[in-house]
Amino acid sequence: MRGSATRELAPETAELLLTYRAQDQVRNADRAREQQDRLLAVLNEYRIEPARLVVYNLMASGSGWSKTTNSTVYLTTQYKLTLDKPAIINELLPKLVQTGADEVVVSNLLSSRLAAFRLEVASLALADARTKAQHIVQQAGLKLAGIRTIAEVLPAGPAAPLIPERSRYRMLTFGSAASVGADAADVVNPVNPRAIRVQVAFDVEYEVQ
Repeated sequence: MRGSATRELAPETAELLLTYRAQDQVRNADRAREQQDRLLAVLNEYRIEPARLVVYNLMASGSGWSKTTNSTVYLTTQYKLTLDKPAIINELLPKLVQTGADEVVVSNLLSSRLAAFRLEVASLALADARTKAQHIVQQAGLKLAGIRTIAEVLPAGPAAPLIPERSRYRMLTFGSAASVGADAADVVNPVNPRAIRVQVAFDVEYEVQ
């Protein structure tokens, strides 16, 4: 009998990835400085320490007939912003986009209670399995005895069960103001950008009398 349970845990911190793309940053140095000034102004508005914003990744690429002459250089800068007040995410995301960011992604939600919370959800999943089994056995006029085997149903893919689900909530500078996910599964079961969703399932085999 399979039992499952899903609960959401409020995160203590959130990590955001901010992506800025520039064409020929040497020629557009003034624009880059303006973007940085606007970004620091937003952090100051929400009383976020500048130290919580760090350069996460830098990437340069070129285009044109030659990579040495008459070529255009594109520079992508990605920052990681750590928030200790995840509740402000919905209000903060549009502000960050308005600084000139090409993309803002809620990449990670963290909580020191995650491991303990997952044990609580596991208890609910086991209770769900027993409730289902009890109902079926009673309908058959039998009695439920002890557990013979129990196995956790692990999520597909390489992610470990204790790693919080990554949110794919994005704010973009084009099209609609917000979009959730990149595939049909995300549309059907969207990720809450302000909560860690913990899901646990067990397959339990019971003895029947």
